[in-house]
Amino acid sequence: TDRRYTRERFVALKVDALARGLLARGRRATLVGVGASLATWRESLGDRVVAAIEARRATPDVFDRHPAPFVLVYMAPEARSRWRRCATESGLNEGSHFVFVA
Repeated sequence: TDRRYTRERFVALKVDALARGLLARGRRATLVGVGASLATWRESLGDRVVAAIEARRATPDVFDRHPAPFVLVYMAPEARSRWRRCATESGLNEGSHFVFVA
């Protein structure tokens, strides 16, 4: 119940971690996800987002048509597994070309 543990605070911490990592030195990302989570992350990352793509299915064309790095907004382990497999089969490396947030 402590306000330090609100969802907004955790998102802010993750945004800070992205700014010091994958999105350091002004790097911008393509955001991929679905629904309210995608909207939350689009708002939270602001001008660090090149494009926001709503995609339920992991397909290589998402990675082929948009620039890396990618911030993937999927919480379910099954969805992360499918997107991770698709990204790595497209030649991308987790941590340098894509990361997951929830």
